[in-house]
Amino acid sequence: MRNARRRVRYVAGEVQHFFTNNIGWLTSVVGEGQRTKEIQTETAVAEIAVGCMCILKGAMVVRRGMRSSAGPAVVGNTFLLSVLA
Repeated sequence: MRNARRRVRYVAGEVQHFFTNNIGWLTSVVGEGQRTKEIQTETAVAEIAVGCMCILKGAMVVRRGMRSSAGPAVVGNTFLLSVLA
Protein backbone atom coordinates (compact mmCIF):
# COMPACT_ATOMS: atom_id res chain seq x y z
CA MET A 1 0.00 0.00 0.00
CA ARG A 2 2.82 2.37 0.84
CA ASN A 3 4.45 1.80 -2.57
CA ALA A 4 1.14 2.44 -4.33
CA ARG A 5 0.78 5.79 -2.55
CA ARG A 6 4.33 6.68 -3.44
CA ARG A 7 3.67 5.88 -7.10
CA VAL A 8 0.47 7.94 -7.08
CA ARG A 9 2.35 10.93 -5.62
CA TYR A 10 5.12 10.48 -8.19
CA VAL A 11 2.67 10.37 -11.10
CA ALA A 12 0.74 13.36 -9.73
CA GLY A 13 4.00 15.30 -9.48
CA GLU A 14 4.97 14.41 -13.04
CA VAL A 15 1.55 15.44 -14.34
CA GLN A 16 1.80 18.76 -12.51
CA HIS A 17 5.31 19.24 -13.92
CA PHE A 18 4.04 18.53 -17.45
CA PHE A 19 1.23 21.08 -17.20
CA THR A 20 3.37 23.71 -15.48
CA ASN A 21 6.04 23.47 -18.18
CA ASN A 22 3.62 23.47 -21.09
CA ILE A 23 1.46 26.29 -19.75
CA GLY A 24 4.64 28.27 -19.10
CA TRP A 25 5.71 27.72 -22.70
CA LEU A 26 2.26 28.64 -24.02
CA THR A 27 2.25 31.78 -21.87
CA SER A 28 5.58 32.80 -23.38
CA VAL A 29 4.40 32.16 -26.94
CA VAL A 30 1.08 33.95 -26.45
CA GLY A 31 2.83 36.88 -24.76
CA GLU A 32 5.18 37.23 -27.71
CA GLY A 33 2.19 37.04 -30.07
CA GLN A 34 0.47 39.86 -28.20
CA ARG A 35 3.64 41.99 -28.21
CA THR A 36 4.04 41.58 -31.99
CA LYS A 37 0.28 42.12 -32.51
CA GLU A 38 -0.16 38.67 -34.10
CA ILE A 39 -2.58 37.93 -31.27
CA GLN A 40 -4.93 40.84 -30.71
CA THR A 41 -7.07 40.35 -27.67
CA GLU A 42 -7.48 41.99 -24.29
CA THR A 43 -7.64 38.59 -22.61
CA ALA A 44 -4.81 37.97 -20.17
CA VAL A 45 -1.91 35.94 -21.56
CA ALA A 46 -2.13 33.34 -18.78
CA GLU A 47 -5.86 32.85 -19.41
CA ILE A 48 -5.26 32.20 -23.10
CA ALA A 49 -2.45 29.75 -22.30
CA VAL A 50 -4.53 27.78 -19.80
CA GLY A 51 -7.53 27.85 -22.12
CA CYS A 52 -5.46 26.52 -24.99
CA MET A 53 -4.08 23.69 -22.84
CA CYS A 54 -7.57 22.78 -21.64
CA ILE A 55 -8.94 22.79 -25.17
CA LEU A 56 -6.13 20.56 -26.45
CA LYS A 57 -6.39 18.07 -23.58
CA GLY A 58 -10.16 18.00 -23.91
CA ALA A 59 -9.83 17.40 -27.65
CA MET A 60 -7.62 14.38 -26.98
CA VAL A 61 -10.15 12.91 -24.56
CA VAL A 62 -13.09 13.51 -26.89
CA ARG A 63 -11.20 12.12 -29.88
CA ARG A 64 -10.39 8.93 -28.02
CA GLY A 65 -13.84 8.56 -26.50
CA MET A 66 -15.76 9.24 -29.68
CA ARG A 67 -13.20 7.95 -32.16
CA SER A 68 -13.44 11.33 -33.87
CA SER A 69 -11.08 12.81 -36.44
CA ALA A 70 -11.28 16.23 -34.75
CA GLY A 71 -8.20 15.78 -32.62
CA PRO A 72 -5.93 18.33 -30.96
CA ALA A 73 -4.48 19.66 -34.23
CA VAL A 74 -7.89 20.54 -35.69
CA VAL A 75 -9.20 21.96 -32.44
CA GLY A 76 -5.94 23.83 -31.77
CA ASN A 77 -6.05 25.46 -35.20
CA THR A 78 -9.64 26.55 -34.62
CA PHE A 79 -8.71 28.03 -31.24
CA LEU A 80 -5.68 29.86 -32.65
CA LEU A 81 -7.69 31.30 -35.51
CA SER A 82 -10.05 32.79 -32.93
CA VAL A 83 -7.23 34.81 -31.30
CA LEU A 84 -4.99 35.59 -34.27
CA ALA A 85 -5.20 38.91 -36.04
